This record gives sequence, structure tokens and C-alpha cells, in this order.
Amino acid sequence: GEGKEGKGPAATLMTSHVVTRWYRAPEVILCRGNYSTSIDVWSLGCIFAEILQMQKKVCSEWRGRRPLFPGRSCFPLSPTSNTCYKDESDQLNVIFSVIGTPNAAAIGHLDAADDVRGYLTRLKPRAPVPLASILPNANPLALDLLKCMLAFDSVDRITIEQA
Repeated sequence: GEGKEGKGPAATLMTSHVVTRWYRAPEVILCRGNYSTSIDVWSLGCIFAEILQMQKKVCSEWRGRRPLFPGRSCFPLSPTSNTCYKDESDQLNVIFSVIGTPNAAAIGHLDAADDVRGYLTRLKPRAPVPLASILPNANPLALDLLKCMLAFDSVDRITIEQA
């Protein structure tokens, strides 16, 4: 994203079509344009996961390489719909199947409408999947960095300076 630094935390109002779906941070999907430059760290994390797969010890067969979050759809939040984000191939469901569902604190940090918060609190809780099971034999320090880059809560997400 090409964000500008605002007053206080880095924040700006931008379009939700700023990032390719598979690299789109949850707050881009959920917050209707209210997000910070941390979306770039999320996108870099998605790319970093693909780079890790290029190591033969992590993924020996090139056909086994794939994006970390290959969602097939990413439609606007519609909490009144009976099919609201129930499609397992929807981008948020693909993300939550790896990082787990957000906790109450993370939901509280979102600069989002009440319907978005309500939707998130009604999700069936999912635990995160250990990244080592997705990227076996990857360097543990690389997996730790990746986990920090893919924190749901942008407040908890590592910054470029910290990385």
C-alpha cells in the first residue's frame, strides 16, 4: 500500500482494492479503508512464506509450492446474509484457517464498524496452525518472524524497524 503517515499512529483512508487478494491484510478486508502501513508487513509476510517454500528442505517439489492464503473470493461484509463468509475458500476463512480466529482484544483494536465486530465475535473459534506444519524444516527464526508478520492485530504485527 502507498499510505501516508497521519497524525498519531500511521493511518489513512484508502481503497480496499490496494492489494492482490492473497496478500491482503485482514484489516483491508474488514475495515473499509481504515488501515495503516502495517498492511505492507502482512503482504511481505505472505511473500516471505512463498520464498521459504523455494528452499528444497522446506518444499522439495516445485509443484508443492503455493501461496499461504489462496482464497478464491473476497466479498464485502454482509452480516445479514445467511452465507456471510461461510465459504471455506473465502479469503478471511483461508486466513483464519492458518492464523486462527481473532480474540476479543484484537477485535477491539479494529477501526471497524459494529457489524464487523459482531461478525468476528460470532465466528467459531479456531486455534492457529503451527507454521512449522505448513513449512516443515524451515528455520525456526524465519518461522518466528513470519508469525510476527502475520499477526491479525495490526497493533501486534511486527514493524519493518523491529524486523
